[in-house]
Amino acid sequence: MLDKLVDDLKDLEGNDVDTFSAITVKVENFYQEYEKSINNYSWEQTLTLLNAAAQLYDSIMVSRDLIHLIQQDLEPQAQVSEENAAASLFFQGTTDYEEVLNKLLALNSLYSELCLLADVSRSQYPLKLIKIESGSLWIKLFGESRVIMLLTSILRRL
Repeated sequence: MLDKLVDDLKDLEGNDVDTFSAITVKVENFYQEYEKSINNYSWEQTLTLLNAAAQLYDSIMVSRDLIHLIQQDLEPQAQVSEENAAASLFFQGTTDYEEVLNKLLALNSLYSELCLLADVSRSQYPLKLIKIESGSLWIKLFGESRVIMLLTSILRRL
């Protein structure tokens, strides 16, 4: 299993971006120390293995934090008040332009009707499209919390 991980990381290194080289070195080092520990158990070898594991762990945590920061920078941030709520909706197999548009229009109509039923001002709590990803349709919406709760509840039952 570690062999495959090392090979996969080396494949990533071959790309223009050499981001994974530090992790690759630390995975290889950990793997070598692990093999030595299996073949020759000693306290010194165990300490060396633990040191390699700690270095690998640190690299993974730094990479995870970096990926998290990049993700935060790429995702649009929205100010959400207490009266508002977010909904993340996923529709599989939606690549046709008209189909995406129809789904967005249907969500808008459903939100409008639910606002009327809940006696919520549509102008005071407009439905906001915060994020959309295509391929499969993934939408992140913000709107009045009770209406968003009703909307997601209805869509889950479909």
